[in-house]
Amino acid sequence: MAAGVKLIFIVLKDKSFEEIFLTKSKEFRTKLVEMRQEEGVSFRRSLDRVEALNHEYEDLFSQAQEMVRSKKGMRVGEETQFR
Repeated sequence: MAAGVKLIFIVLKDKSFEEIFLTKSKEFRTKLVEMRQEEGVSFRRSLDRVEALNHEYEDLFSQAQEMVRSKKGMRVGEETQFR
């Protein structure tokens, strides 16, 4: 099993990493809201795009985490792989 895959597996299984991810994600969303409230913000469309991408990233993290926990992303008898 490749070292990178092992690391991803460990990170996704560990609840403390999930807590850190969720905390940082919440902080990021809060900063986006603060930036939107600034007077004269001329890049609101860019903020909307960043917010959408962040939401996608959160979804991907959750999906990968669920795959690791349920082992749906694994193939028995082979190296650990995400499908």
